[in-house]
Amino acid sequence: MIIYLHGLNSSPLSSKAILLAEYCAAHGIDCAVPQLRHRPSQAVAQIKSILQDGGNHTLVGSSMGGYYATWFCERYDTVRAVLVNPAVRLADKLSDYVGKEQKLYHSDESYQFTNVHVQELRELEVMRAAQLEKYILMVQTGDEVLDHREAVTYYAGVQQIVEDGGNHSFVGFERHLPTIVAHAQK
Repeated sequence: MIIYLHGLNSSPLSSKAILLAEYCAAHGIDCAVPQLRHRPSQAVAQIKSILQDGGNHTLVGSSMGGYYATWFCERYDTVRAVLVNPAVRLADKLSDYVGKEQKLYHSDESYQFTNVHVQELRELEVMRAAQLEKYILMVQTGDEVLDHREAVTYYAGVQQIVEDGGNHSFVGFERHLPTIVAHAQK
């Protein structure tokens, strides 16, 4: 099964989520695109519940979803990951958001970002990805939210697709759907 993990404040209605779900449906591949809760501990619990079926899973994680995917990939033998402009060292980056209201992109829901969010992210931090063969990293140098060089360095040794230009949403994501599926079927 392929599971798409969206980024901070995003949803299953993001363009990448929709493209992946439609591609999987057209090719008879099981795909889940959950609406992840904003609290990291709750999002992790949601993902764990999907992984309980005991099968092999590929997590396609975008931004903060890539942060979560890395944590699962390092802890579960049956999990692979495709990381799309992933966040690394996320707790420190988001500490400036503490006390600020956050609005979800595809709904009217909002929440207050707190120190609890930061602490829960810190507890999920993987100091270094070790199971390198389980990953594909996809980044674009034009990412306006995250510095792609951090991900390239952090995931040194994994298969990397580094494209000039683009942005945080990863322009042309659909071109890589066959690569994602092939990685899932290894």
